[in-house]
Amino acid sequence: MLPNVVDTLAYASMSMGHAGYFEDVDRRVERLLARTEVIREIILALLEVEQAAQGNSLNQVMRRLSAVAAIFATVTAITGYYGMNLRTWPAAGSTVGGLVILLLTIGLTLLLAFVFWRNGWL
Repeated sequence: MLPNVVDTLAYASMSMGHAGYFEDVDRRVERLLARTEVIREIILALLEVEQAAQGNSLNQVMRRLSAVAAIFATVTAITGYYGMNLRTWPAAGSTVGGLVILLLTIGLTLLLAFVFWRNGWL
């Protein structure tokens, strides 16, 4: 669109000898448009980098939440299994059995916490 306007103005003012000025303005406007395009591409690249950084941060948070959820899931499963108050479960009604289940729960929790910590999830 811009070249048509410049050509029209240059043609209209040819008789006055101003065509060179319009060509100069046309070249300057084209350079400014090229610079604007370069700046736009740089801004888009920066936005993509920012989105990638946010994605990485979200992945780290989700990894930690998953590790904590896995640790609590084992504790919940064991306490849910032995918390049903049924007499036919192993170690039901035994003091030693309750202590064994407590130690098993603590041991599995610590084991999972150690494994996740070692793998960099916690």
